[in-house]
Amino acid sequence: MRQLSTLAGLLSTGALSLAATACGPSPVAPLDAQFPDAAVPDAVIVHPIDDRGSPCDAPMHVVGTMGSPSTVMLDTSMTDTRPNDLGLACGNVTARRWARQQVIEYVVPGTGPMGVRVSTANMGTDTSFNTVLQIRRECGTIPTQLFSCFDDVSGSDPRTEGGFSAMGGETVYIYVTGYSEPEAITMQVDEGQVRVTLEAGPNTAPTLTSARYLEAGSDVLVTGAGHDGEGNVAGLTVFLYNAAGRINLAGAPNGIELRAPDATGMDWSTTIRVPGSDIPLVDFCARTDIVCTGVGVVAFDQYYAASAERMISIEGAAIVGLGDTCDTEHVCGAGLVCNAGMTCEPTPAAMAACGGATVIVVPTPTTMATVGSATTTVPGGASGTFTGPAGCATTSSGADATAGPERLFRIDVPAGTYDLTVGTDRPGTGSTDTVLYMRAECGDPTDNLGCMDDINTMSMMYGSRVTVMNATEGDYYAFVETFGGGGGAVEVQATLRPVLAMGAACDPAGVQNRCAAGACPAGTMVCP
Repeated sequence: MRQLSTLAGLLSTGALSLAATACGPSPVAPLDAQFPDAAVPDAVIVHPIDDRGSPCDAPMHVVGTMGSPSTVMLDTSMTDTRPNDLGLACGNVTARRWARQQVIEYVVPGTGPMGVRVSTANMGTDTSFNTVLQIRRECGTIPTQLFSCFDDVSGSDPRTEGGFSAMGGETVYIYVTGYSEPEAITMQVDEGQVRVTLEAGPNTAPTLTSARYLEAGSDVLVTGAGHDGEGNVAGLTVFLYNAAGRINLAGAPNGIELRAPDATGMDWSTTIRVPGSDIPLVDFCARTDIVCTGVGVVAFDQYYAASAERMISIEGAAIVGLGDTCDTEHVCGAGLVCNAGMTCEPTPAAMAACGGATVIVVPTPTTMATVGSATTTVPGGASGTFTGPAGCATTSSGADATAGPERLFRIDVPAGTYDLTVGTDRPGTGSTDTVLYMRAECGDPTDNLGCMDDINTMSMMYGSRVTVMNATEGDYYAFVETFGGGGGAVEVQATLRPVLAMGAACDPAGVQNRCAAGACPAGTMVCP
């Protein structure tokens, strides 16, 4: 998905964290908050002048049927009408706003509140057609309601899924168009054949009975609880307020959408942690003259039916670490959770991953270094269980490369003192571009024994290597990921080099061992 401004990109982070719910497919993020007014000068928005008609002049009429999906086949490249303006909430780029369009005039079946699922991710849609959907209540009027514009299913699928709420018998207009740029993205088009499916069912808006907004350092924790008859709550939308009313957050008055993967069931509850590095809510008020006085929270479901807004105050808390006491005034740091005993511990996923780490067996050294190795495949993908040290490595887009899927390895260091080196610069790694970081406490996000991306980029040595000097008895964990989340085969080798006391025979090259008090003299080869 394209992003036109720094804040817009930050907002999309939460919006694209899709979560399966108990009653249907994952909700797909709308584009409303991602293209703020301030992202492009007014002079760029040019209305083409010609005498062609509007796509509203001859929409495709579809009457929905309860319990049965409706299917519409169309080809946007065949339209000869002048495109209608999609509005700033559905993209600021002139070329995108004037891509070819067709309109479906859909009569919602049933009576009372209904939820409608709409998708172009079907057989019959050109897989390279980067489709965009906009939902309107009046065909010729740019929508002002929340959640009206939808884009990519995922980073690898440019087709579109979305959802909306309406009353049975209501007529809704669905714009089917494409994402256009001055230069088309490789292997994608902005017009073509589309198969659109629409499926409707009864759906009531969720209720929000309690909410909390807690600032903890640069992060924010948003909690909510309530009831939903269909058990399909998808997330929370947060609005900031000052003394004058709702704040237009850099052109995004529709608020910040936060996905809630744990909000399942009819009586639902959720806690959403918003890292300051993703959405700088705390910094927003600090960096401006605006004094934030409160927060509005709205719950929404997979059809974007929304609860009444609940106004709450802004609270503060201290961030505490692994093993510390946690309560309403003390919040566990990122990667940790507060357990029933009110103590911070690793998340269940982190504990499971640490417990399942592959053990690399390294024989106990005496005076010469020993090695052990393991071979595995690191999966590809954009997210993993752990995040490495900040700034360890970055992708070309600027995101932290240590946020992708990882493989864990455990090395048991025996009694004594050794230098522990773990590296992926091995034949079994091949051309896989790795990132490696190490911890002594596997589930502690603050533990950092070292991190490396490439050994030597200029020499195209894309393996990684970290050495822990003077490692003492205990377990050490190596986390191996691939740069940019591409995945690949990896061979990991661990070496234990003994650290020798005075008078011990030593290796002047420092390969087989190392003297504790200084360099091994080449003349005597005895530790000083």
